[in-house]
Amino acid sequence: MDDLVQFLHARLDEDTTAAQTAASKAGGGTWAAGTEHGKPWVSGLPAPGGYVVPLLIEFGYGNPDDYERAVHIARHDPARALREVEAKRRLLNDHPIQRETYPRPASGDKEVGGPHFPFGCATCHAEPDTGEVHGFGYCLTWKALTLPYADHPDYRDTWRP
Repeated sequence: MDDLVQFLHARLDEDTTAAQTAASKAGGGTWAAGTEHGKPWVSGLPAPGGYVVPLLIEFGYGNPDDYERAVHIARHDPARALREVEAKRRLLNDHPIQRETYPRPASGDKEVGGPHFPFGCATCHAEPDTGEVHGFGYCLTWKALTLPYADHPDYRDTWRP
């Protein structure tokens, strides 16, 4: 049960570290995109009371797509990355994974009801009247939050929603 949980928390920790490291450098954590003399750029926004904002990236090749790239980079600045990590962590906290507590019906010597796991989501797989958790494994929320990391070498296709 812990593999996906550990995997996802490790990726969120990596995202947090990368964003905090980028935000601690010149340019800070909030970025903007623009153009000057036909050259797109990405730059940090000044902190309150700040005066000088260093240029982070300047595209000088004249590619007409460079401005769109600059806008994309600025939209995904460290401040946004940290907000996204916080939002994902809140979702995961609202979907705790717990050991199965709901007795599984049997037909002869076979359990009924589809694939069985020794755990389930206490939000999505719980009985509304008793709170007992069905052993349905990871809910769609957990699986969907792994999708951005599908290119990671430790990602498992069984986690795909």
